[in-house]
Amino acid sequence: MQYIKTSSCFTSFYSNTLIYSFHRQKWESFMHPSNDETLKTNISKRFFFRGVLASFIPAILLSSRSSIAKTPLVAGEQLPVLENDCSDIDTLRNTEPKSANQTVVVQSYYPQQKAGSFAASIPSTQSAPKMRSIEARTPLAGGGEFYYDPSDLTSVDDGGMVIVTREGKRWKRKLSGNDKIQAVFYGVSPLVEDNGPLLQAAVNFSSNRIVELPRGIITIKTPVVFNFDSGVKIEGSGKKGGTVINVIIGDGYEDMGALHFSGRHDDAKVALGYRALSIKNIHLIGNLSRCRGIFIQYQFAMRIEQITIEKFDGAGLYIDKCQDSVFEQVDIFNCGRTSGDRNSLKDTFDESKTLDSPIVLTSSIAKTDCNYLRFSNCQWEDNPVSPVCDFSGGIENYFVNLHAEYSAYWDIEGTKGGTLFKQRKGTIKIQGGGSDEIKTLVDIEWGEFWVESHRCHPPKKIKVKRGTNSRLTFRDVALDKITALTTSGEKRFEGCTINEVELDYPDGFLSFNSCNVKNNFITNQSGNGAKISVTGCNIGGGVNVSTSTKSILFDDCFINGNVTFGSEGGMWLNNITKGIFKLSGDNCRVVIPATRKLVGSEAPVKGNYKVGDSLVNLSPMPGSFIGWVCVKSGNPGIWKGYGQIES
Repeated sequence: MQYIKTSSCFTSFYSNTLIYSFHRQKWESFMHPSNDETLKTNISKRFFFRGVLASFIPAILLSSRSSIAKTPLVAGEQLPVLENDCSDIDTLRNTEPKSANQTVVVQSYYPQQKAGSFAASIPSTQSAPKMRSIEARTPLAGGGEFYYDPSDLTSVDDGGMVIVTREGKRWKRKLSGNDKIQAVFYGVSPLVEDNGPLLQAAVNFSSNRIVELPRGIITIKTPVVFNFDSGVKIEGSGKKGGTVINVIIGDGYEDMGALHFSGRHDDAKVALGYRALSIKNIHLIGNLSRCRGIFIQYQFAMRIEQITIEKFDGAGLYIDKCQDSVFEQVDIFNCGRTSGDRNSLKDTFDESKTLDSPIVLTSSIAKTDCNYLRFSNCQWEDNPVSPVCDFSGGIENYFVNLHAEYSAYWDIEGTKGGTLFKQRKGTIKIQGGGSDEIKTLVDIEWGEFWVESHRCHPPKKIKVKRGTNSRLTFRDVALDKITALTTSGEKRFEGCTINEVELDYPDGFLSFNSCNVKNNFITNQSGNGAKISVTGCNIGGGVNVSTSTKSILFDDCFINGNVTFGSEGGMWLNNITKGIFKLSGDNCRVVIPATRKLVGSEAPVKGNYKVGDSLVNLSPMPGSFIGWVCVKSGNPGIWKGYGQIES
C-alpha cells in the first residue's frame, strides 16, 4: 500500500464532503419529512459545510493512518464486519454468520406484514402506532441487535436470546446487565394463538431480571409453569385493560393456575421456592376456565401488586405456604368453584358444595402455615362462591382497607347470604375498608380474629365454633345478633353497634365496652370459666342475666328496659335503668339497685320519685333520722325516716 498523495487527499476531501452531506440530508428528511424546498436547500448547504469540516480530519491524521495501513495483520486477526440488517427472527435463523465479531440488527420478531397487523389489533381505546421502519427496530417490536458467538456450541435455541442457525451457529442477543426482558423478544404477541410457551421461555431466561409484557390482549391456552428457583419479576402495562392475559384453558388443569408458581419438592424434600417473586400491572381474565388464576406455592419475600383476576371457575388467587409477602391492590372478581350450579346462588352460597373459594390460603406442608402475609387496598367483588376467602393460615396475616361485596341486585332469597372469611386456623387482622351485602363476616373454627373500623353493611353475623380456644377482637364495627361465644379465649367488643346479644353458654373472658346494643342483652347458662364484663354500654332493650351465668359485671350502663339480674358471683353496680329492676338470685356478690341515692337535710317535698329512692341526712341530730326512703312512688311520693338517732 502506498502513501496517499496530495491530489488523492483533495479528491478524498471532496468526495467525503458530498457523501456526508448526502447521507445526513437523507437521514434528516426521513426523520423529519418536509415539502419545504427552501428548508431542504438550507439543510443541504449546512451539512455540506459540516462535511467540509469533517473531511479535514483524515488529512490531519494522514501520517498516523498511513503507518497503520502499512502494518500487516496478525495471524488470525479479522477486521470488524459492518452491521447487517435482518428483517425478522426466522430470517436470522436462516442466516449464517461470516465472522466471529459479526453483528446483525433484527428489525422485528415477526415479518413486517405481521407486525403491521399487530398495530391494527390494539384495542380502539389506544392509538395504533405507525409501523415505520425505524420503529420496527425498537425493543417493542421484538427485534434488536445480535452477535455471533463462535465459542458457544451447546446453547439451545430458546427463540429469544439464543438463535441457532441450520449449521449450528449461535446468534446471541446483546443485552446489558439492567435491561428488562421484553416478552416480545420471545414473540409474545396478540397475534399468537397460545402465548403460554413463549411467555414461559421469557421467564425461564429472566433470572432476577424484569420480564415486561406488552400492552394489549395476550391469549394463553396452557398454564405458564414456573418451576425453578429464581426471583421472577413480571410487569405489565396496567391492571385494568393495559396488559390483558386472556386465559382459555380446557379441562385437566383444575388444580393448577394459569400462572403457576410451584415450589421445590419431591418425595424426600419440600422446600421454599422462589425468592422475591414480583408480579404487577396485569389483568388476568379466565373466561370461566376450570383452573385457578394465580397459584403460588412455598414462596417468601414476594410482592404482588396492581393485579386484577376475574372470571375463573376456580380460585382467583391460591396461596400455599407462603410468608413475609405483600399483596397490594390485588382485585378478585367472579371467581370460585362449586359442585353445584354456578349460575344458582342457592348452590354457590351453599358452602357444603364449595370446591374452591375465590381466595384460598392454606398449607400443604405439615406443621407450618402462611405467616405474615399483608394484603392492602384489595377489592374482592361479585364473587358468587362462599366463603370469599377460605383461610387456613398461621400468624399475623393482615388485611388493610379491604373492600369486599357483591351486587345489591343479586337475588339471595333462600340463601344464607354468603361469608367473607372462613377461618380454619391462624390469625386474621382486618383494619379499615368495608364489606357490603355479604351477611357473615367470619366463620371461625379456631384462631385469632381481629377487626377494627371496618364498614359492615348490613350488620354482620359472626359464627364461632363451640369449645375452641379462639381469641376475638371487634372494634368499631356493626354486628348482627351475637349468640354462641363458647370459647376459652379472650373475646372483646369495643365501640361496636350490635343488633342484639343472646349468649348461649359463654365461656372465658368476654368484654363489651362502650357498645351500643340496639335490643336486648341476654345470657343463658355459662361455663365455669366465664368472666363477663359489660361497661359503659347503651342497651336499647332489657337485660336478663340468668342465675346460671357466672361472674358477670354490669357497670356504668344505660338500660332502656326492664332488668332481671341473678348472676352467681356477679355484680350490678352504677347503672341507670328506665324499667323495673328485679333481683332473681341470692348468690350475687354486689348489687347496687337502680334507685336514686340523694343527700339533704329533710325528706323531698317535690319532684318525681320511685319506691326505693333514698336520701341521706346531712344534718343529723339527736332524735332525728339517719335518712329517708321513698315507700310509694309519686310527686314527691311518700317518704319515711329510718335509723332514728338516740336523744
